Amino acid sequence: MANLLPTKEQKVVLHERTLRIILSGLVLLALTITVALAFLAPLYIFTSHQAETVETQIATTRQIIELRTNAEATMTLEMMRTQLASLQSIIHGYDAYTILEDLVTRIPSDIIVTRIAYRNDTATSLEIAGTASTRDALLNFETRMEQSRFVSNVTLPVSSLAQSEDIPFTLSLALTPLDETSLK
Repeated sequence: MANLLPTKEQKVVLHERTLRIILSGLVLLALTITVALAFLAPLYIFTSHQAETVETQIATTRQIIELRTNAEATMTLEMMRTQLASLQSIIHGYDAYTILEDLVTRIPSDIIVTRIAYRNDTATSLEIAGTASTRDALLNFETRMEQSRFVSNVTLPVSSLAQSEDIPFTLSLALTPLDETSLK
Protein backbone atom coordinates (compact mmCIF):
# COMPACT_ATOMS: atom_id res chain seq x y z
CA MET A 1 0.00 0.00 0.00
CA ALA A 2 1.32 3.34 -0.98
CA ASN A 3 1.62 6.15 1.48
CA LEU A 4 -0.35 9.12 0.23
CA LEU A 5 0.91 11.56 2.86
CA PRO A 6 3.49 14.08 1.88
CA THR A 7 7.07 13.36 2.96
CA LYS A 8 7.06 16.06 5.62
CA GLU A 9 3.88 14.62 7.18
CA GLN A 10 5.33 11.11 6.96
CA LYS A 11 8.35 12.23 8.99
CA VAL A 12 6.11 13.87 11.62
CA VAL A 13 3.97 10.71 11.93
CA LEU A 14 7.10 8.51 12.12
CA HIS A 15 8.58 10.80 14.79
CA GLU A 16 5.34 10.75 16.83
CA ARG A 17 5.18 6.96 16.52
CA THR A 18 8.78 6.64 17.74
CA LEU A 19 8.01 8.93 20.69
CA ARG A 20 4.93 6.85 21.57
CA ILE A 21 6.99 3.61 21.46
CA ILE A 22 9.73 5.15 23.65
CA LEU A 23 7.16 6.54 26.09
CA SER A 24 5.35 3.17 26.24
CA GLY A 25 8.69 1.42 26.88
CA LEU A 26 9.54 3.88 29.67
CA VAL A 27 6.11 3.39 31.27
CA LEU A 28 6.49 -0.41 31.08
CA LEU A 29 10.01 -0.15 32.56
CA ALA A 30 8.78 2.01 35.43
CA LEU A 31 5.89 -0.38 36.04
CA THR A 32 8.24 -3.38 36.03
CA ILE A 33 10.61 -1.69 38.52
CA THR A 34 7.69 -0.80 40.78
CA VAL A 35 6.35 -4.38 40.76
CA ALA A 36 9.84 -5.79 41.34
CA LEU A 37 10.38 -3.46 44.30
CA ALA A 38 6.97 -4.41 45.68
CA PHE A 39 7.94 -8.10 45.63
CA LEU A 40 11.61 -7.77 46.57
CA ALA A 41 11.27 -5.33 49.49
CA PRO A 42 9.61 -7.84 51.87
CA LEU A 43 12.11 -10.48 50.79
CA TYR A 44 15.01 -8.13 51.57
CA ILE A 45 13.57 -7.24 54.98
CA PHE A 46 12.98 -10.93 55.80
CA THR A 47 16.49 -11.94 54.66
CA SER A 48 18.26 -9.17 56.59
CA HIS A 49 16.30 -10.07 59.73
CA GLN A 50 17.14 -13.73 59.27
CA ALA A 51 20.86 -12.89 58.83
CA GLU A 52 20.81 -10.98 62.13
CA THR A 53 19.14 -13.96 63.81
CA VAL A 54 21.78 -16.35 62.47
CA GLU A 55 24.61 -14.07 63.64
CA THR A 56 23.03 -13.90 67.10
CA GLN A 57 22.75 -17.71 67.20
CA ILE A 58 26.40 -18.09 66.20
CA ALA A 59 27.52 -15.70 68.95
CA THR A 60 25.37 -17.53 71.51
CA THR A 61 26.77 -20.90 70.42
CA ARG A 62 30.34 -19.63 70.78
CA GLN A 63 29.57 -18.39 74.29
CA ILE A 64 28.06 -21.75 75.23
CA ILE A 65 31.15 -23.57 73.91
CA GLU A 66 33.43 -21.28 75.93
CA LEU A 67 31.35 -21.83 79.05
CA ARG A 68 31.40 -25.60 78.57
CA THR A 69 35.17 -25.56 78.06
CA ASN A 70 35.63 -23.46 81.19
CA ALA A 71 33.22 -25.67 83.12
CA GLU A 72 35.04 -28.82 81.97
CA ALA A 73 38.41 -27.35 82.93
CA THR A 74 37.06 -26.30 86.33
CA MET A 75 35.54 -29.73 86.84
CA THR A 76 38.81 -31.45 85.86
CA LEU A 77 40.80 -29.25 88.24
CA GLU A 78 38.34 -29.91 91.05
CA MET A 79 38.54 -33.64 90.40
CA MET A 80 42.35 -33.50 90.45
CA ARG A 81 42.26 -31.50 93.68
CA THR A 82 40.00 -34.12 95.26
CA GLN A 83 42.19 -36.97 94.07
CA LEU A 84 45.33 -35.26 95.36
CA ALA A 85 43.68 -34.72 98.73
CA SER A 86 42.75 -38.39 98.93
CA LEU A 87 46.25 -39.38 97.83
CA GLN A 88 47.73 -37.16 100.47
CA SER A 89 45.82 -38.94 103.21
CA ILE A 90 46.45 -42.41 101.75
CA ILE A 91 50.18 -42.30 101.00
CA HIS A 92 51.54 -43.11 104.44
CA GLY A 93 51.14 -39.56 105.63
CA TYR A 94 53.32 -38.16 102.82
CA ASP A 95 52.53 -34.85 101.22
CA ALA A 96 51.40 -36.00 97.75
CA TYR A 97 52.59 -32.78 96.13
CA THR A 98 56.11 -33.29 97.53
CA ILE A 99 56.28 -36.85 96.22
CA LEU A 100 54.97 -35.93 92.78
CA GLU A 101 57.25 -32.90 92.58
CA ASP A 102 60.28 -35.05 93.45
CA LEU A 103 59.38 -37.69 90.87
CA VAL A 104 58.46 -35.22 88.12
CA THR A 105 61.75 -33.35 88.49
CA ARG A 106 63.54 -36.65 87.84
CA ILE A 107 61.89 -37.18 84.44
CA PRO A 108 64.48 -36.54 81.68
CA SER A 109 63.57 -34.76 78.45
CA ASP A 110 63.77 -37.95 76.35
CA ILE A 111 60.94 -39.56 78.36
CA ILE A 112 57.29 -38.73 77.67
CA VAL A 113 55.02 -39.59 80.59
CA THR A 114 51.44 -40.35 79.61
CA ARG A 115 50.06 -41.57 82.96
CA ILE A 116 50.85 -41.52 86.66
CA ALA A 117 48.58 -43.80 88.68
CA TYR A 118 48.42 -44.58 92.40
CA ARG A 119 47.93 -48.20 93.42
CA ASN A 120 47.24 -49.29 96.98
CA ASP A 121 47.86 -53.04 96.74
CA THR A 122 49.76 -54.85 99.45
CA ALA A 123 52.35 -52.07 99.41
CA THR A 124 51.69 -48.48 98.46
CA SER A 125 52.97 -47.86 94.93
CA LEU A 126 52.81 -45.55 91.96
CA GLU A 127 52.73 -46.57 88.34
CA ILE A 128 54.32 -44.36 85.69
CA ALA A 129 53.56 -45.12 82.04
CA GLY A 130 54.91 -43.44 78.95
CA THR A 131 57.31 -43.65 76.03
CA ALA A 132 61.11 -43.55 76.07
CA SER A 133 63.04 -42.40 73.02
CA THR A 134 65.78 -45.06 73.51
CA ARG A 135 66.59 -48.05 75.71
CA ASP A 136 69.39 -46.07 77.42
CA ALA A 137 66.96 -43.25 78.21
CA LEU A 138 64.59 -45.76 79.84
CA LEU A 139 67.36 -47.31 81.94
CA ASN A 140 68.53 -43.81 82.96
CA PHE A 141 64.95 -42.97 83.98
CA GLU A 142 64.74 -46.15 86.06
CA THR A 143 67.99 -45.21 87.83
CA ARG A 144 66.76 -41.68 88.51
CA MET A 145 63.55 -43.02 90.06
CA GLU A 146 65.56 -45.40 92.29
CA GLN A 147 67.48 -42.38 93.62
CA SER A 148 64.33 -40.75 95.00
CA ARG A 149 64.06 -40.80 98.79
CA PHE A 150 60.37 -41.67 98.43
CA VAL A 151 60.96 -44.82 96.35
CA SER A 152 62.11 -48.11 97.87
CA ASN A 153 61.91 -50.26 94.74
CA VAL A 154 61.51 -49.72 90.99
CA THR A 155 60.18 -52.50 88.77
CA LEU A 156 60.68 -52.30 85.02
CA PRO A 157 59.43 -55.30 83.04
CA VAL A 158 62.10 -56.88 80.86
CA SER A 159 59.65 -56.81 77.94
CA SER A 160 59.97 -53.02 77.96
CA LEU A 161 63.60 -53.39 76.86
CA ALA A 162 62.75 -55.47 73.76
CA GLN A 163 62.61 -52.44 71.45
CA SER A 164 65.53 -50.10 70.88
CA GLU A 165 63.59 -46.89 70.08
CA ASP A 166 60.18 -45.36 70.92
CA ILE A 167 59.69 -47.79 73.79
CA PRO A 168 56.34 -47.89 75.58
CA PHE A 169 56.88 -48.66 79.26
CA THR A 170 55.23 -48.95 82.66
CA LEU A 171 57.38 -48.47 85.78
CA SER A 172 56.07 -49.63 89.14
CA LEU A 173 57.44 -47.61 92.05
CA ALA A 174 57.10 -48.97 95.59
CA LEU A 175 56.93 -46.03 97.98
CA THR A 176 59.15 -45.97 101.03
CA PRO A 177 57.27 -46.03 104.34
CA LEU A 178 57.30 -42.70 106.19
CA ASP A 179 59.76 -43.75 108.93
CA GLU A 180 62.33 -45.01 106.38
CA THR A 181 62.10 -41.82 104.28
CA SER A 182 63.66 -39.74 106.98
CA LEU A 183 66.70 -42.08 107.04
CA LYS A 184 67.67 -41.46 103.39
